[in-house]
Amino acid sequence: MKSLNSYYKMVGDSDVLNVALKYGVKIEWVVEAGCHDGTDTLLINSKLNPSRIYAFEPDPSAIARAQALFEGSLNNVSLFPFGLSNENRVLYFKFPEDREGTGLTILSTEGDVSVPVKRFDDVVQDLNFGGLLWLDVEGHAVKALQGARNMLPLLSLAKIEVQMHDMNDLRREDFFEVYRIMRVAGLKPLYAPIHPGYFGDVVFVNKRLMTRIQNLYSRFLYLQMFLLHKIVYPLLGKPS
Repeated sequence: MKSLNSYYKMVGDSDVLNVALKYGVKIEWVVEAGCHDGTDTLLINSKLNPSRIYAFEPDPSAIARAQALFEGSLNNVSLFPFGLSNENRVLYFKFPEDREGTGLTILSTEGDVSVPVKRFDDVVQDLNFGGLLWLDVEGHAVKALQGARNMLPLLSLAKIEVQMHDMNDLRREDFFEVYRIMRVAGLKPLYAPIHPGYFGDVVFVNKRLMTRIQNLYSRFLYLQMFLLHKIVYPLLGKPS
């Protein structure tokens, strides 16, 4: 079991900041959604020193803490008080345990608290190649990516939280659709969660930056994800 856990960690190492530093990938700009209270924003800025960070957070409680954290310290951050989706409209919050600001806010088509969502491509334009996408939107990844198709080919790296299995009605399996969208945009997975859990982070790399060995490994990684999450784990009754 110890060796298996070590393998899980090696294959699923999702620290995209260390990946960027390890392979010498220069990050010019960052899209972070959702940025929650800004803690990760500070980490991204300190490690990668990008020219601009576009941070998105729809939860009013979380964004208030982020604004307080950034005040007077981060002049390269543009903070947007809305979520990312595949159309410009109003959605609603679902708060875990009825608490705001936890970083686990889920977007739904119905609820009590309304929140605007927008297509990234309608908000930010004229980007050059060399970006990092940091996407942690609690089951809304596919729709966020669908609204950012112009931006995706300009990414060098991406870290995306995906669902490997259905958790509930609002958090459904989305890894294979996320993979398809990213592949069309020219990005392939280098690290992915093969453990028998509901969700995890995938690190995608632009194929322009990948070696032949990394390309072959990426295919092998996808095959593992397919066999484990589509066949093996369901047969074993995992996750449970």
